Amino acid sequence: MNLIQTLNRLLGLTLMLCASAGPALAQSNKSAPTAPASKTCQATPGSAYVLGDSLAFGLKHAGLEVTLRALLRGTQTISFDGGRSITTPGTHIKKSALDSVDADAALISSAKVVIIVLGTNMLEANFAESQIALMRKLKALNPRAHYFWVDIGATMSNYAAQWSERNKTIYDNAQILGYQVISRYKAIFGANADPFRIQAGALFPGYTSEQGYGGQGSVHGYDLELSQAILDALLRNLPQIQCGK
Repeated sequence: MNLIQTLNRLLGLTLMLCASAGPALAQSNKSAPTAPASKTCQATPGSAYVLGDSLAFGLKHAGLEVTLRALLRGTQTISFDGGRSITTPGTHIKKSALDSVDADAALISSAKVVIIVLGTNMLEANFAESQIALMRKLKALNPRAHYFWVDIGATMSNYAAQWSERNKTIYDNAQILGYQVISRYKAIFGANADPFRIQAGALFPGYTSEQGYGGQGSVHGYDLELSQAILDALLRNLPQIQCGK
């Protein structure tokens, strides 16, 4: 089953869940007549903002914007710059992630969902401090959005240990900085894969070693699988996203 088929199937289920959330809660409270009556959330169109590097371009190429539009029914934006990090510009639009937040402040301030796909490019002097700076800037613009950070799934042998440590930082800071983690590593290698122990030089299934990174392994690819993981995360949180909780 491909991504669009999955979306069509799950979207119908999600709309049904949103519509029935109030009655279901009311049914469960029949034994407690003093409880306040529950209210059904009226879903309104929402937008998502994706902030990333070349992996975000892969998501755009895979049609994630179309998928998000079908799910959230609003305007969707994917901001990407190949080779960039939180603090360092890339090679296409030549903006760091922090620069793009400034440029896209209006889009971010109105988004219901913000998805961050950053960390693979090892350009930060201190990644944890850069994370703090980015999340502070984003949440100053939009404290109510639901935030998601995609972990690192790349496997180049000369960076695997560093990426494993960086993944620990991404997961450790999730509650502190207020985001949920979506695992690209598990989307590629399966639910039992450990993003804290990236297998150095492991090839993405069906791929050959990617050239130009000074080692063996994979960086790009599996965009549909990551798109599916993002969709799954949003569907799990959709009632809260739609109701602004």
